[in-house]
Amino acid sequence: MVCPATPLPFNSSKGISTTSLTPDSSTGRIPAARVESYIASLRSKELLPPTASYNDPVPGDLASQINIDAKSYTAIQAEYCHYEAQYKTALSKYLSDATSTDTSLNQVAKTQLANVTQLNLRLNSLLEIMNSLSQERANNVETNKYSINKWNEDISKKLSGLQEQYNRITNDDKTILRQTRMVEFTREKNNAASNQIGLYIALNIAAIGMIFFVSRSL
Repeated sequence: MVCPATPLPFNSSKGISTTSLTPDSSTGRIPAARVESYIASLRSKELLPPTASYNDPVPGDLASQINIDAKSYTAIQAEYCHYEAQYKTALSKYLSDATSTDTSLNQVAKTQLANVTQLNLRLNSLLEIMNSLSQERANNVETNKYSINKWNEDISKKLSGLQEQYNRITNDDKTILRQTRMVEFTREKNNAASNQIGLYIALNIAAIGMIFFVSRSL
């Protein structure tokens, strides 16, 4: 776990590390069952978010879970870095005093050993908790792989549909423009035809009048 140069804010009242989880002497690791039991106790105290137990989540739930995981990781990182700085200082002082030729410092080193050990246990517990949470999330993602794949398929379909709609809209733009031009052309033709009809009517009326005048003159 990488610690930034600027210390992250850490609230000790929200800390989750412990000195009660001691590694197994044969493996050097804390038994997984003990870590899981401790995590359950942290969740009951709301010091860790509850486990994601959904079977067929919606995409919004997944996004929310990612956000929760990120916050949990940042909180654990802040606590780890807080104790790591103390541990490095305490360990350096202990080693210096323990290897000193000054016997009085050797005695001081013995009193420092307990603090160094406690800090080591805290860091170790945080790493084991982080490892367990990562395994849990990996198993959860594997369980919900079908849902994730289905969301990806839905997204692909929606993208294809949007692309098709875009193409149709842009093509319809040209069609509508052509139709508008045709309507304008038809209207102009109608106006021209109406003018011609009006002229024909006027000529017919004039012709009829002429015929009537000629017949009266005979």
